[in-house]
Amino acid sequence: MALATIFLLYFLIVKGTRFNFSLVLFLYIPSAIAFGLGLFLRYLKLNSLFKKAILFGFVILFIFATSRRYGEGWFAVFTLVSFVLTSVYLASFKPTNPFIIAVIIFGTVILIPMLESEFSAFILTLPVIIIGGLLSYFTMNQLAKPSISKVSCFLLFFGLLVITPIIWVAQENYAYMHYSTFNTSPQYSYQINMYDLKGEPKRNDKNGISVYLFWSASCSKCKDEFPYFSDLALKYKIRDDINFYAVFVQFKASDSAYLIKETANKYEFEWSIIPEGQHIYDSLIQQGFPHLTIIDQDNKLLYNGIVCNRPWVYVNHPDRFFN
Repeated sequence: MALATIFLLYFLIVKGTRFNFSLVLFLYIPSAIAFGLGLFLRYLKLNSLFKKAILFGFVILFIFATSRRYGEGWFAVFTLVSFVLTSVYLASFKPTNPFIIAVIIFGTVILIPMLESEFSAFILTLPVIIIGGLLSYFTMNQLAKPSISKVSCFLLFFGLLVITPIIWVAQENYAYMHYSTFNTSPQYSYQINMYDLKGEPKRNDKNGISVYLFWSASCSKCKDEFPYFSDLALKYKIRDDINFYAVFVQFKASDSAYLIKETANKYEFEWSIIPEGQHIYDSLIQQGFPHLTIIDQDNKLLYNGIVCNRPWVYVNHPDRFFN
């Protein structure tokens, strides 16, 4: 029953919460399978520790799905901590073969993402799952020993505490590297025609590099980029050859209400708008918002892709184009 519940919650989080008949079928079928699997495991003559390993594998899978909503860094941290805590609990039963237990946990966690995810998303999560499996084996192998010293326990958890921020930063950069697409071809030129907030054509007659952060009303996370983009603009404020614009891409008239709300905030960059934005989305952006484009004084495209201006992101950070 617990396995079926975890399975249902996992698919509900991954696939969304809109209630319709197809969603009911999609949730019912895997949940029924999980419930049947749970009954099968109950009556199967397996080591009880193996059954616990499978159950906790699905618990980690649930945490895996939930934490991805908070970013790739937190996903990596929460997933790896879940692997370690699960291993600490299972090690308390003093398993005779920690390797088999770790393989069961690893296999359970990797199975569903491998079957239902896009290949690119699976590749992005694969290093975390592999490291989690190794941590699981190492933890159980150490704690399952007949005599384990307090110093060893302290070193284990202190080591986890130390590597947590490293894992967080590493996964964030790996994600940006994985999803980042940009074109540095000098033959690729692009002219961006935009307007100010009063609807007047905005002439970009300034010399130097222009940095555009594209956002839209449908992007709930775009506003999270504004403080970082403003910090970047402040960093280069003393340079007259670098200009920063937050460009609102409008698709319908009702989008203007969202624009008015966000532009009430003061930042170091300039606000602008592109009405009837479908053309620029199809020709330049394509992969969704927020989107970053950097163009030089000759309208040549220096960068066009995912926004990489967070302080802890080193992959394709805009700084590389300004020096």
